Amino acid sequence: MPSQDATALYLLKLWPRIEASKYRIAAAAAVVVIAVFLFWYFSMESQQKEIAAGRALTVLVTNPHAGPDAYFALDQAYPGTVAGQRAFLGGAELLFVQNDFTNAQARFQQFLDNHPESQFSTQAKLGVAACEEAEGQTQMAIGSYQGIVNSSAEISAANPANFALAELYENAGRLNDALQHYMEVAQSDQSGALGVQATLHYLDFKNQVPPAALSAPAFQFHQ
Repeated sequence: MPSQDATALYLLKLWPRIEASKYRIAAAAAVVVIAVFLFWYFSMESQQKEIAAGRALTVLVTNPHAGPDAYFALDQAYPGTVAGQRAFLGGAELLFVQNDFTNAQARFQQFLDNHPESQFSTQAKLGVAACEEAEGQTQMAIGSYQGIVNSSAEISAANPANFALAELYENAGRLNDALQHYMEVAQSDQSGALGVQATLHYLDFKNQVPPAALSAPAFQFHQ
């Protein structure tokens, strides 16, 4: 009996701890359930928001009278969405088409400042460089295009910048530099439109420039 009494007394003393632990476990489980629900809710909300933004962008791009402000407004209406980012860049591109290079460059730069890790960051960088080129800031444009080439993880992503560099060097009479960049585009995009264009430029250059004046390596094209 003394042994049973001791056991009972021990359990009585332990019971408050068991109850406290039970409440802590229940509270922790409730937190997990709430966290899972919130994750699901915000994921669903994000998906619905992305779908709505995509539909709005589809309507916008089919409207030939939509101006840059309409594209920027869509981005504000659907912040944090891929479609919103596309719309913002679309507005900047419209400004460029309208020859408003200063505002276009500011918008492209704004996009880079707000979305430095975006999948469209290279497109925005190309926009900045193109605006610099259009405004006659040739050296700045060369630096911007070269920066894109240097920072691109994939060669194909750098092709537009490489091609733009080739054209700038061609216009400046820097023939070897132009040939080098045309060759890089032609090699990495042999079946694409830009690669074909680069190939034609390369071959035309090789026929016009005396071999003694060239230092760029020869390029073997696949037939």
